[in-house]
Amino acid sequence: MTNLIQPIPPPPKEIIDASEKGELVIFIGAGASRLVNCLGWDQLASNLIEKCVQVGLINHKTRSKLISINDHRKIISICYTLFEKAKHEDIFSGEMKLALNHGKKEPIPNIYSELVKIKAQFVTTNADEQFDNFFELPNIKYKLSEMDPDNIQSDCLYHIHGSLKDSQNIVFRLSKYFERYNEKHFQQFLANLFGKRTILFIGYGLAEFELLEYLYKNHDTKLPERKHFSLNGYFSGEEDFVKLEQDYYSEMRIEIKPYSLDINGYKQLYYVIVDWVDNILANSTTSFERFKEIDDIIEVE
Repeated sequence: MTNLIQPIPPPPKEIIDASEKGELVIFIGAGASRLVNCLGWDQLASNLIEKCVQVGLINHKTRSKLISINDHRKIISICYTLFEKAKHEDIFSGEMKLALNHGKKEPIPNIYSELVKIKAQFVTTNADEQFDNFFELPNIKYKLSEMDPDNIQSDCLYHIHGSLKDSQNIVFRLSKYFERYNEKHFQQFLANLFGKRTILFIGYGLAEFELLEYLYKNHDTKLPERKHFSLNGYFSGEEDFVKLEQDYYSEMRIEIKPYSLDINGYKQLYYVIVDWVDNILANSTTSFERFKEIDDIIEVE
């Protein structure tokens, strides 16, 4: 147990092999966006509550009630409704853009400049555009119609909850989640990802796995056995909790790869990714072509 949480765990052979075969999918969550100065949904929810108070949409008693809600999506949905009824959707949109660092490019290197070196399909539940800078516009998919289950393209970025490029259709309200995850076209898109490829989750916490809840509770067909992985950070002394989470996720065919937060906190994820990318590229026969593609895109930007 003492060595369960390492600063940088070795990458699984399955990840390296899947990248080489073009069968790797990297799912990117809010934890990765924080590394490029985007706010989490928790901070956005808090900011929206304060903005509601400032413009007179709620009083301090209601504010205290909202703060006590332990569901960021619920708070954001409530605040959106308040702004919508008051014809202040622009205020909500402004707070959303501030939270997602809209219009600001983060300096290179960052976690995205590392991830893009890997041969993979990239899927994110984030709506920010920080990773978009490394892709040509046609390869950035954020419309539901672009998520073709029969044509999942390599070297593309799929914003499965929408993008700031089309802020009206970002999936952040409960009704939007229900609508998206009950759409048959979208269900089959996810089913093909999970059933035919190896998934690596980066920057996801347990509360963000609503897509897994859909996949393993609501899908009526048995998917082929395929092992997936999730990079999760922990502090020393949490070894027992790591084991509990590993047991829980294993039921969903996901292996937790823990890394230590002791020295760098959540920023340690960046150093883990740098190491994993180096390992993947060292075992890749396509790295030269991949680097040239990236250089061409950055030069255009």
